[in-house]
Amino acid sequence: MDLEPAERTKSKQAATFWPTRTAVLRQLVQDVELRPLFRALLKLGCLGFEGTAAHLALMEKEIVLDRRWLEPGEFLDLMARRT
Repeated sequence: MDLEPAERTKSKQAATFWPTRTAVLRQLVQDVELRPLFRALLKLGCLGFEGTAAHLALMEKEIVLDRRWLEPGEFLDLMARRT
């Protein structure tokens, strides 16, 4: 079974796209330290079982006040978009 020229191009593009994308993602992961993010999300997951209001308060304390990853206004904007 010989592929048509258009199908060869598609398969060649698919073969080159994914490894390139994987390499870019690998570089991003290597450049960014993910352990603090993992720890923060693990803490929120373990302690945020009391409901949405408690979870939002914990997220704000952890992300905005303690780690300063976001400004208070940015956090509120993200929460407003989420709902």
